[in-house]
Amino acid sequence: MLHAARLTWLVLVIALISVGRAGAIDLSADEPDRELAARDSVLYAYNGMIVDSIIIDNRNIFDTGDPEYANFVFRLANRLNIVTREHVIRREVLLEAGEPFQAELARETARNIRSDYSIYDAWWEIEKTGQRHVAATLITIDQWSLTGGVVVQSEGDETDFEIGFEEENFLGLNQYLALEYEIQEKDDNFFEARFRDRRIFGYDYSLGFRYKDDPTDEVREISFGRPFYNLEQNWSFAVSVSRKGARRDVYDDGSRLLARSTSGGDAAGVEAAYRWGSYLHKTGVKLSYEYNYETTSDRQVVEGVDPSDVSFPDDSLNHTLRTGMFLQNLEFITTRRINGIQQIEDVQLGQSLALYLGRAFRSEINSYDYDLVEFEGAITQRFGYNLLSLTYNRQFWFRKRNDLRRVSQISLRYYNNRISFVTLAGRAAFTRDWRSDSSARLELGGATGLRGFPRRFRVGDRLMVMNLETRWYPGIELWSVLVGGVAFMDFGRVWKPGQATSLEDFQTTVGLGLRISLEKASKARILRVDVSQDEDNRWQFSFGTGQYF
Repeated sequence: MLHAARLTWLVLVIALISVGRAGAIDLSADEPDRELAARDSVLYAYNGMIVDSIIIDNRNIFDTGDPEYANFVFRLANRLNIVTREHVIRREVLLEAGEPFQAELARETARNIRSDYSIYDAWWEIEKTGQRHVAATLITIDQWSLTGGVVVQSEGDETDFEIGFEEENFLGLNQYLALEYEIQEKDDNFFEARFRDRRIFGYDYSLGFRYKDDPTDEVREISFGRPFYNLEQNWSFAVSVSRKGARRDVYDDGSRLLARSTSGGDAAGVEAAYRWGSYLHKTGVKLSYEYNYETTSDRQVVEGVDPSDVSFPDDSLNHTLRTGMFLQNLEFITTRRINGIQQIEDVQLGQSLALYLGRAFRSEINSYDYDLVEFEGAITQRFGYNLLSLTYNRQFWFRKRNDLRRVSQISLRYYNNRISFVTLAGRAAFTRDWRSDSSARLELGGATGLRGFPRRFRVGDRLMVMNLETRWYPGIELWSVLVGGVAFMDFGRVWKPGQATSLEDFQTTVGLGLRISLEKASKARILRVDVSQDEDNRWQFSFGTGQYF
């Protein structure tokens, strides 16, 4: 075990040295990012020219004219795929024929399509048709939108299976449909169905449905609204109605069950936002109303547990009004190797601030249950090939002068993708959740920061985790599937009020992992396999989709 831990540390150190020295030498590894930057920057040369025509060139998944994809498998994939309809893509174009060409609108069009559609890539090719006239062609490449079968999720002491399918581009109309059945090792199985249409019949309105009979998170919901489709849109709204239910489990240290209850109720919400300002600098206001009715039943205390040590939530009926203001300074970059491997990723840079005030009323007239205050702040910047993101959130719930709950969250993420075959990724996060009833509900485990540990390894009201990964991309590709590796270290601690802590109290795990990227199958669809040590220095496997953080 000791030799394996030393090997993992050695891999991490070598990666740090490699990334540090990369800035001093000329590597061709940054050519992909230069290519993406050049693809966008060339658009500014056509600013102000009149757009004579806008052509949509929507292509299938694989270019079978390329010898790499000129075989039966890729031709069959193209035949089975329903290419995104031309009118579906055209309705997202922010340029207008007969109007001056604007590079920012062209870039935003491509970003929106890559982000909100089952599209692998989207870019513009501009051709001059006269001294001051151009023809603009928007080229899009589909990705395989239907995924399904059996997915294994394993963290620490629990392995779950998911059977079903997910279609992100139903009939080529950019509609989302998913039907899934979850088989849980340590809980009841459940079924979930989801549907979303981002533009109902082509109009600027969205519609969504969700059904989930998970005993710990039961949901029946319908939503309707008008989201922000582009940066020039001033207002948006959303309406939702739901029936919810959940089983509440109370643990002492994350492993021993103390009590159990069942909650159920109804919820409804209305939200509206209005913003103004320049194209990339926004000021906005938001107003929302929420209705929540919740009852608690089936209160059960485990035999041998003192009932006075357990508190159950009371029945409640609240009407919550919230209002607030937000500020945004936006910037966008296009890059690779942040959460994926070769797929193109759009990253939002800049700063944002938001402050919200609210009051939750009881059912009785002129009486209130509690007030709330929430502050959010975020900054994301790129320094060369270093990407740094810092977020902060603070929430208060109080009744008159009595605090009911205080939550603080701060998170720092770092990425360096200077070398095409290595990305150094790191995360540090701290959360504090203080409650007046002295309950501790923050969980540290395999799903929250420590790979190889049980899901509920420890609980408390303060949680700190740090994760460091060196992601390797050796260029191994088979049938458009890319394979990479990861060396990682996880470091975490959760503790309770009045409990002293020191560095010796932190749990640490190191390990190696495999990443399999289905680049043309689904956005950020990465299969993750990690092997790491638990607290007893035993090797544990964990499986999942997407990067661990």
